[in-house]
Amino acid sequence: MAGRVIRESERKWYELGGLLVSIVIDSDDRDGEFGMAELRGRRGCKAPPHIHTRERDELFVVLQGQLTMHCGEEAHTLNVGDEIILPQNIVHWFEISGEIASWHALYWPGGYEHFFPEVGKRTPLVDLPEPSEVNPDVLRGKAEKYGVIYL
Repeated sequence: MAGRVIRESERKWYELGGLLVSIVIDSDDRDGEFGMAELRGRRGCKAPPHIHTRERDELFVVLQGQLTMHCGEEAHTLNVGDEIILPQNIVHWFEISGEIASWHALYWPGGYEHFFPEVGKRTPLVDLPEPSEVNPDVLRGKAEKYGVIYL
């Protein structure tokens, strides 16, 4: 297989609670081995606490800004270039602690990246929307299909 260029302008973007999410690598193209999404948002965007039961690990790589990752009882402030690996079956969530933040989230095995198009609203890539509260009850039904438990 030759190299494949993934152009930001050709990706589809979805909005959820003020967070913009795009599938960068679709696990369907990688025999299910891994998938990757890019997430972008403003201060105040956060995910509800949740647990992944299928992915062995998640890797977050901060591209811009500052992100606080809560993992179990610990909170880690991540800046540009920082990475964090989140193990399977541990409660975690993030919140954007800088003015803005963007990061790549790599999941293996893949599949979870398909969750975002199911729960998000298709949107063009524009200025970041204002954060809004994400109701975990809205996510629960679709999340179970991906082995994710929202608390």
